Amino acid sequence: MVFNFIKITGSTSSGSLSDTFESVGECQQIVITPTTASTYYDFKITDAESLNVFHAEAVIGTLNDLILIPFNGTYSWTIENATADEAFVGKICVRNI
Repeated sequence: MVFNFIKITGSTSSGSLSDTFESVGECQQIVITPTTASTYYDFKITDAESLNVFHAEAVIGTLNDLILIPFNGTYSWTIENATADEAFVGKICVRNI
């Protein structure tokens, strides 16, 4: 199996951070970690037509979800409603098929 890792990195401004990516395969894991373990935030992935394909609300600290979402195209990931403007790091793990 070959995996592609989409990196998530940056600092929130006014509680938000986002970026776009292209991927084809099966998303199997999402891991997001804020600098502070007590930070609350929402995380979502939307497709090119603005449909939510993944949405986690009121996450506290690290989000580590094992999921199965088919990807085929352009997507956006968004961190929003963060209780602190700080750095976030993470990855979206996609198995190439």
